[in-house]
Amino acid sequence: MRSFRFRLEPILSVRSHRAKQAEIELARVTGECLELEREIADLGDRRAATYSLSVAAEDLSYRVSQGLHISFLEQRMEELRRRRAHIEPKRVEAQTRYSELSKQEKVLEKLKERRSGEYYREYRRHEGRVSDESASQIHVMRKTERQNSGEGE
Repeated sequence: MRSFRFRLEPILSVRSHRAKQAEIELARVTGECLELEREIADLGDRRAATYSLSVAAEDLSYRVSQGLHISFLEQRMEELRRRRAHIEPKRVEAQTRYSELSKQEKVLEKLKERRSGEYYREYRRHEGRVSDESASQIHVMRKTERQNSGEGE
């Protein structure tokens, strides 16, 4: 039996490769976004912890340094938010690209599956016809042999 050969296999492999590359890019950009979000959350926790530290009201130098530290944390958080806002469109673009390439790959995969199914169904039908034909020929041969052997007696 000849195995099924999908004529569009080279195109499918190219589309599959492109979809995999787009998925890798999406994962990279999403990872960057998540890392920035984690850093922002961490800085927010540190800011809250700094606020909650209580020292005697007369320790003015500590209060000033605490305020400066909180200011630094807020500036850093704002910088990370800007970077996150700058990367987000890239993530959306990567998501869109991956979705489109993945859809194109799936279309060809479905076509391959359908054609493969049709090929093997047709092959089974052909095999059934060949079997039926062989069985008919054997039946005719046996019937002829019986008739010929009956005539000889």
